[in-house]
Amino acid sequence: MKHNLIIADDHKMFLDGLLSILKTESNYNIIFTAKHGGHVQKYISINTEEQIDLVITDVTMPEVDGITLNKWIKENHRTIKTLVVSMHNTPEIIDDLIESNVDATFKKTHKRKNF
Repeated sequence: MKHNLIIADDHKMFLDGLLSILKTESNYNIIFTAKHGGHVQKYISINTEEQIDLVITDVTMPEVDGITLNKWIKENHRTIKTLVVSMHNTPEIIDDLIESNVDATFKKTHKRKNF
């Protein structure tokens, strides 16, 4: 069974990396990518018949951030799971996400290699 995913992240390198990893997995179908949560809200609102299993979103994005997007999804589309990723997993952010019923969070790490 394929799972339909939406990914929202304003960092092109992270988005491209995640897409390249997920495209190698036969169980995942990426149906939409966006640079901010407003695009995801619009897509979900327009495509009401589409089965969306998971939205992966960054916390920090322009216009509509990941916290706002997660809250909107959980209030309006309860069957969609959410995974929120961020480099800034402060207690306040985690508390906000838990209060709005996030399904999972993941901390982005930034490692620099010296050559």
